[in-house]
Amino acid sequence: MVDTVRIPPGSSATTQRGHR
Repeated sequence: MVDTVRIPPGSSATTQRGHR
């Protein structure tokens, strides 16, 4: 999903993915 790359850290997608 590109949501993780588009959404900045602190979002639901990023937090769920573990991406900081």
